[in-house]
Amino acid sequence: MKILSRVAAAAGVAALLVSPIGTAQAVEIPSDLEFSYTMSQPLVGQIKENSNTTCYQTLGETFTLSMQAGPASGLNEAISKRGNEILCTVILERVLSNVVITGTAEASAQGQSGKGSFALTCEVGQRNSSFFSIVVSAAGLPGFGPNPYGMEGNGYVSCTWTIAVDDAQKSELAGTLELQGNFSKDSERVSCEEAGITVSGEGAAGQTYCVAFDLNVKAFLTGATGAYAGRTGEGSLTQRAYAAVTVPLRLDVDDSCPPNAPDCNSVPPADLTGCQYSATDPGTGGWTQWPAIPPQYAPPGYQGPGYYNCGGGGGGDTGGDAPPESPYDPSIPPCITDESGASVPPEGFSTCVNPGAQTTSLVSALTMSVRAATGQALSLTTGKKPGATRFVSPAQSTADTVRPFGATRTANPTVRLATAPGAVCAVKASAGSAKTTLTAKGVARGGQLDTKVTASTLMSRLKAAKGSTATITAACSTKVGKRTVKLPASSIQVRFS
Repeated sequence: MKILSRVAAAAGVAALLVSPIGTAQAVEIPSDLEFSYTMSQPLVGQIKENSNTTCYQTLGETFTLSMQAGPASGLNEAISKRGNEILCTVILERVLSNVVITGTAEASAQGQSGKGSFALTCEVGQRNSSFFSIVVSAAGLPGFGPNPYGMEGNGYVSCTWTIAVDDAQKSELAGTLELQGNFSKDSERVSCEEAGITVSGEGAAGQTYCVAFDLNVKAFLTGATGAYAGRTGEGSLTQRAYAAVTVPLRLDVDDSCPPNAPDCNSVPPADLTGCQYSATDPGTGGWTQWPAIPPQYAPPGYQGPGYYNCGGGGGGDTGGDAPPESPYDPSIPPCITDESGASVPPEGFSTCVNPGAQTTSLVSALTMSVRAATGQALSLTTGKKPGATRFVSPAQSTADTVRPFGATRTANPTVRLATAPGAVCAVKASAGSAKTTLTAKGVARGGQLDTKVTASTLMSRLKAAKGSTATITAACSTKVGKRTVKLPASSIQVRFS
């Protein structure tokens, strides 16, 4: 899937083509640069895989189920209990290294326009917590709870990026993208078509739902050549990311009608929100009887078979007033009750909401309008400096400035940095009295330099043990005209893991 960020270029936005057509006259580069871009994939990837799931219920013990094996016995037993409330949480964690992303970047201003190629190499770590909520009615019908599904995520993004400009000077811009902490506490329900997530398998389209969240990433320009030579700066990049929430249960398992209501599937749409309900006939006027209805046909406010009185707003077969707009945050899951009886968030979540305080309906939740992802761009405010140096790997994964450095099951990062394109760098490391050189005269082609040194290699050179720390330093220099200029040195501390 291509992720396309659309942005309206305002006056003063930098043109990538820096010479007016038919002339060689240069244009002054403004201090504020803004580019629209496409990428071959999202920075954090699409979350589609399944994992073991922990489920909590009000009428029983906590149980686990495998999302890949269909409904487990624990879930089947839980939905057989009338009045039961079930909350299932899925925790997904992954670490990725040297993820290559390509795309294009473009801008236009002052009657000019231009574009160039956009290339990134990223370190990504993420922990995503998703949930779905099922409530079994008094009549024994399972359906989504008031807050049916959502997610929140956190982790880190650390990328080098380059923009190779298609202009007369073949300009290059280089820098980093950096994020640590929350990806989102504000997920939004969207169609899986918008998310670009393909749902396959019989019945899967009714079981998998998609959410979106926005990434707000710090961007740094570490150096440039051509028309942008001698500029560095910082700004931001925003991008929409997507995840799938799979419910391993078809909530429309019974399409049949009971013998006493053979036309139940043809019941016209209605709204029973706010209507009075009685399981037995009150014996007074104004009440309309509703039969048992499969969940996919049940109108908002339906509480099961019985009698409904909707007052002057309309009878049970015509609906009452429109339901109020939902006040809940779809990224915050319902609370669970711990052993002391207190309401606490489920595992993996920092906050929760009492479902009793939320007012919405399944229908309105699943047909929430999709907000277009507009106004997203790579924005940079620059100044006239020859260049800077920043380490992107090992990534800073938390607010702690000491970075973990070691191989994982899915990644084996190397020491990489971003600086001015063409800069020559000496990268060294020390631990106590031990010292070593990772590269003496490494050339930052495109502003990127990969030393190819892994944690295990560096530990061996420094004779360091797991859990110990080391300091890695980069000293770079670049050409400014005919002069060689030393850039400010940069260093990080790492802890071997």
